[in-house]
Amino acid sequence: SFIGAGQQNCNICSYSSIVGGSSNRNCGCWSTILGGCNNLNLRDCALIYGKNIENCGGINNVIFGVNNYTNNDPSVQGISILGGCGNRVTACLGVIVGGQNNCTSGVCGFVGGGFCNRSGNAVVVGGSCNCAVTNGSFIGAGQQNCNICSYSSIVGGSSNRNCGCWSTILGGCNNLNL
Repeated sequence: SFIGAGQQNCNICSYSSIVGGSSNRNCGCWSTILGGCNNLNLRDCALIYGKNIENCGGINNVIFGVNNYTNNDPSVQGISILGGCGNRVTACLGVIVGGQNNCTSGVCGFVGGGFCNRSGNAVVVGGSCNCAVTNGSFIGAGQQNCNICSYSSIVGGSSNRNCGCWSTILGGCNNLNL
């Protein structure tokens, strides 16, 4: 184990490292906390940098940013939170690139950024308060858009609801596709 600098840092497992920062706890083997403060890693093969990050899920996770976290399920593996604040990934292979208070809860779910977006096994590129939780659904941007059926898409706009599988709303406001 290695601690490069900082204060009140603690490595508990073999082959782990803390490069710097303060009050970081690294309990995973083959894991690294690059810096920041008050970070907690409980799993093996993790890479963490930021402030108040909790990696309590499975192995092979990469988490950066502030107040980002995984759930306590050790089967959740291979997640990436690359930045932002208050983001959460709760399923395997989920990715959040940035933004604030975004969540992905489906296997291979993706949120690019924005604010308060939700993704299941689906993609939300950006915007705010968008919801794409069904298999293979997509929201490009906008606000308060929601895909309710599999393989549907909303490219943009506001307050659109897509309830039809294999269907698309290109944009606009208050559209409802049944």
